[in-house]
Amino acid sequence: MRHAVRSHQRRDRMRQILELMAVRGWVEVLEGYPRRYQVTAKGEEIYYQTEEFREFYRSMRFERGCSDREMNFFAGELPSSIAYYRRRNSF
Repeated sequence: MRHAVRSHQRRDRMRQILELMAVRGWVEVLEGYPRRYQVTAKGEEIYYQTEEFREFYRSMRFERGCSDREMNFFAGELPSSIAYYRRRNSF
């Protein structure tokens, strides 16, 4: 049962991260259930806007207490160029 609770909490955290990304215009929420997200053109350009992305990462990781595992999932929701940037550059 404990695993199910953690899994549910992780899903809620992921949804929160994606909603914050949507507010910034990096992803858009698609119609239907369950909710799906699509990366926007602005989201694809974040690779070049490194300071904006770093600031978001820092706020998620340290201010909101997201784990590395959650942040790896978060990076997977962004375009592969951003995930590539995260692997190549630590911050």
